[in-house]
Amino acid sequence: MVSHESIYQYIWTNKKQGGDLYVKFRNSHIKYKKRYCKKDNRGIIPNKKSINQRSEIINNKLRIGDWEIDLIIGKNHKGTILTATERKTQYELVAKL
Repeated sequence: MVSHESIYQYIWTNKKQGGDLYVKFRNSHIKYKKRYCKKDNRGIIPNKKSINQRSEIINNKLRIGDWEIDLIIGKNHKGTILTATERKTQYELVAKL
């Protein structure tokens, strides 16, 4: 038996040597990517700020309109709940996504 990985390796080696087997693929321009041993980047927010960097006026709860938002992800990523809390009045919005 020949594994699918061996077939892919043969085709990509053929491409490097100037062959044209890869053009028979449905997505001939996309290289096959192994899915194991990769860092999981889901749920990572770029340029996020720490809660410790929040300004003093927000920490003291002196004004209305400062919201704190949280996302709760269920087991196996099956369901999510979004919660939004207004810090001064403690007004709460909850939505199932």
